[in-house]
Amino acid sequence: MLPSLAPWSSAFTSAVASELESEPFVPFSFSNVGEHGIPHTRTCVFRGFLFNDTRTNVLLFTCDKRSAKFKDLIKNSNFEACFYFHKARKQFRFSGAARVITNERYPIIDLSNLSTISNSEDKLCESEIKLNDDDLVVEQENDFYSIGLGKVGIDEPLMYKIVSPSQAQNMNVSTLSLADLNIPIHAPTEEEWKAERQRCWNDLSRSLKRSFKRPPPGSLLTSEKYTLLDSINRGVDGTSSGQENFVVVCMFVKAVDLVELTGGVDKRYLYKKSYDIDVWKEYEVCP
Repeated sequence: MLPSLAPWSSAFTSAVASELESEPFVPFSFSNVGEHGIPHTRTCVFRGFLFNDTRTNVLLFTCDKRSAKFKDLIKNSNFEACFYFHKARKQFRFSGAARVITNERYPIIDLSNLSTISNSEDKLCESEIKLNDDDLVVEQENDFYSIGLGKVGIDEPLMYKIVSPSQAQNMNVSTLSLADLNIPIHAPTEEEWKAERQRCWNDLSRSLKRSFKRPPPGSLLTSEKYTLLDSINRGVDGTSSGQENFVVVCMFVKAVDLVELTGGVDKRYLYKKSYDIDVWKEYEVCP
């Protein structure tokens, strides 16, 4: 079976497109936990979907390898990201596990339970959480957000249906014949991860690329560093491109909380991804 859009994806991409009609970029709040258990929130910029393909359901942003944010993610990859779209009057809260693409790291995708293309319907695994319509607050039910996130290290293999871009392209050309042959699906190769990092780098503006040449974020500003910053801004520093410090952060979404402010009866939906098969469950809840 081909990777498919999550049930929240269309509403999200539509809201992004609407926002970009009048804004140069889409900002969002990104939260993770530091090594001492203290939460940290930053404003980041949405950089699209992994492999420029909405069917991956994986959201991207970029950061500096020397930043505290990156160092925190190395030890604890759990995250929450919150988008609010003024035009669409919708808020999306995404929870899941982050992975990074650097010059030496890339996500390890485990497709052991998704190794073949099948025309049969996916079945929910026994470990899938059971929700009911009692007075229980669904979003606070045991493990709604955290199930499957016990292994939080950023280098841990991740069970997520991400297919090699080259194979996905072939699927688009001849989906039926591949399905008939029951051909195994393959995770992206190291070369494809490197190509994705290069694609994201190429999409950056010249001024943003220069920011990765600056001294380490958060380091004390000395006279020498001030002089270097001035040289970088004027493009006469003569240093490297800064790409060695460039990180693509991949947000592998596991749960979504969508609130729609209609001006009348507001609506709210929760989406939960199974952790070992490519299945999403949708729940409409009280706002």
